[in-house]
Amino acid sequence: MNNKLAGPVILLCALGGQSIDAAAESEWNISGLLREEATVKTTSDLNGAIQSGIPTNGEAVTNTGLGAGINPTLTRPASFKHKNNWNMFATRLEINLDGKLSENLQAHFKLRGFSDQIGLLENEFKDQNLYQQSYGSAHSGARLASAGKNWTLDLPVAYLDYSNGPLWLRLGNQQIAWGEAIFFRVADTPNGLDLRRNLLFDVASEEFSDKRVPAIALRGSSATTSTSLGTLKLAISSFSAATTSAP
Repeated sequence: MNNKLAGPVILLCALGGQSIDAAAESEWNISGLLREEATVKTTSDLNGAIQSGIPTNGEAVTNTGLGAGINPTLTRPASFKHKNNWNMFATRLEINLDGKLSENLQAHFKLRGFSDQIGLLENEFKDQNLYQQSYGSAHSGARLASAGKNWTLDLPVAYLDYSNGPLWLRLGNQQIAWGEAIFFRVADTPNGLDLRRNLLFDVASEEFSDKRVPAIALRGSSATTSTSLGTLKLAISSFSAATTSAP
C-alpha cells in the first residue's frame, strides 16, 4: 500500500471498525481531471446578460417605476461599462479517491480546485474578489473549504458507504440529490447552491452537482422483498376481517 495513503486508510479503518492489516488489503483507485474553461467574445457586441454589457450603462433612462415623480430618470454608473474580450478563463482540478475497505464498506473522497485567472487577461476583473465569502469565522464560503480572491479549494465528497443485504448507509460530507426533474429544483432542496462559479447554467451533464453545497449527513435506505410485502398485506387483511366480524 502506498505510504502516502497510510494516514487516511488508518483513519477510515478506525471509523469502519477495520484492523490496519485488513486496510493493507483494501483496494484504492485514483482518478481525476484537469480542465480549462474559457469564454471569449467572437463579435464586437457586448454581452447584455452581465453588468458590464448592459447598453444603458452611463445613460439616463426614463423611470417607469416607483418614485418617478421624484426621479424622472435613472442612470447606471458609467464605470460599469467595459469592453472586455474574455468573460472567463479558469482552470478546474478534480482528484477522486475511491477505496474498497471490505465487502461491505467503501470510502469516497473528492478534492476540487477552481481558479479563475480572468483578472490576468482583463483589467476590468483585476483584483476583484470572486470567491471569498464569510462562513463562520473564515472566508471559505463553505465547510471543508478554503478560498482566495480568485480560487477555491474544497472537499465536496468525504464519506463512507456501508451495505449489507438490503441495508445501505452513507455517512460523511455529501450531496443529497432528490427528484428527477432537469434544471427545476422541485424536491431537490436538501443542499443549498453555491453560485460563485456559475450563476444558473453550467455543463449540462453536471447540472447542479457542481453547485450543491455538501453537508455532513447520515443517509440510508432499506429494501423489502415481495414475500414480506405479501405477508404484511395478508396480515392487514386478516386484522381487518377480525375487527369487522360480528361477535
